[in-house]
Order: sequence, then structure tokens, then C-alpha cells
Amino acid sequence: MRVCCHGCVFVALFLLPAGCGDRQPNRPDSAPPGDGPGVQAVAPGVGSSGGMSDLEKVRASDVNILFIGNSHTVMHDLPGLVCRMVQFRHPGKKVYAHFVGVPFLEDAARDPRCKEEIESRPWKFVVLQAQKISASGRFDYSRKEGIEIAKVAKGRGAAVFFFSEWGLQGVAGDGPRTEKIYREMARAAGVGVAPVGRAWDLALQAGRTCRSTPATATTSRRWVRS
Repeated sequence: MRVCCHGCVFVALFLLPAGCGDRQPNRPDSAPPGDGPGVQAVAPGVGSSGGMSDLEKVRASDVNILFIGNSHTVMHDLPGLVCRMVQFRHPGKKVYAHFVGVPFLEDAARDPRCKEEIESRPWKFVVLQAQKISASGRFDYSRKEGIEIAKVAKGRGAAVFFFSEWGLQGVAGDGPRTEKIYREMARAAGVGVAPVGRAWDLALQAGRTCRSTPATATTSRRWVRS
């Protein structure tokens, strides 16, 4: 049974952290504005697309994906990895992805690039990452901007996924807490969630398994690194 492109993109997003390094999320651990010093909206390592997407390539592609996020999306060329995974399952399909770098989703709501990309291109998929989440869990940050972006993209006909990052290393329960926030945002917007944090846990588990079972080590390592 062939998997449709919609499902294939979701599976690709689910598996995309495999092979990445340990995560130290770029998360604030200070109070929201008005409750403390706040956070400077700077995300080290965040790249940008360097301009608008190629409209003709968006239109000509069978599968096109707009990624909006920060370093957790752009590091290790995750948009390119997802494209390669989709092409592997559907060799005859034309796949195109574009990345717009933002520190947090609240910044994306004020970024004219994001608005123009969503409203002027026929994106089939939009992936949203970089909700501001307190590393300590003591503070709550606005979610309305991310929810609104998701609603706009959905209204334009795109299948929208929030990218739930993997948890802080050594902090029990951080991954599920992060996913819970994204799932609540997704329910409010009527969109989906790519549970990347759980995929990361599976990748780590597979790495431990391949070390303990030499007979399957080669296959497991290849999966973890692919």
C-alpha cells in the first residue's frame, strides 16, 4: 500500500531529528515582558532563506513545504532532509522547500516575509516551529501569534503542522511538556503536530539498542544517522 504524499511528509517530519546532535534548546528562562527583564529576541545560529521563495518552483512542485522556525529547523538542513525523504518514497515527485528564519513565532507574526510567503504562495504544507517556552516551566508566553499564523496558513489551503521540539537534555518531562503546549496550540488552530520530540527519543533508544545487539548494529546505526 502506497503512502500518500500528505502522510509521507508527516512521517518525514516525525523522523527528521535522527542523526542530529544533543539538543540545548534556545529557550528563555525569564519572565514575560512586564514580569521581569524579558528576553532579547536573538537566536544564535538562526539562518534565513536570503529572500522570498521561487514562485515558479512552488507552483511547479508536486510537494512544497514552507518552514518557519529558528536554529532547530535550519541546523543540519532539516528542510532539505525532509525533501530527500519525500523524494525517496516518491521518486517521480518534484519537491520544493523554503525556510524563513525567525527567533520565535511571536516574531513571525510581525515579520512581513512570513505574511507574504503564506499569502502569496500556494503552499501545500507549512511547518511552524519556535514557540517561546520557558525552560524552567515557571512562565507562560503568548501563543496567540503562532495560533493565528497556523489559522492563516490553513485558510490558504495548506496542511499545517507545529514542530514540537525534543526536550532539554537531562530534564525529566521536558519533552512531553513541550509537546503538550504545541498540541494545545494545534487544537486551537485546527491543525496537526509533528511529535519530533518522541521521534528523537526513539532515535536515542535505537542507538542504545544497536550498541547492545551487535547483530543489528549496522542496520540500526544506518537508521539513526539517515
